[in-house]
Amino acid sequence: MLHWTWQKTKLQPAFTGHTMCSGTGFITKDGRPAVIYHGGGSRRNQIAIAKDHQITAWEPPFPIEPEFTDGEELEIKYWDPDCF
Repeated sequence: MLHWTWQKTKLQPAFTGHTMCSGTGFITKDGRPAVIYHGGGSRRNQIAIAKDHQITAWEPPFPIEPEFTDGEELEIKYWDPDCF
């Protein structure tokens, strides 16, 4: 059986500063729920990490800044992120 409690949407433009497009959820190395997604209008993929296991509060999202091993910025198109 599943017990469902409706939660107000937290990850919306008023909080993130951009829209959320395709992405996926995952668990961080330290066991925290997180999402990786394309931030519409931000020109970057983003990661947001939950503050609790009930995913009712979130850290502000941060952009993924890919770079080459020498530190030079990697110029890529940002779509459909996934994390594994």
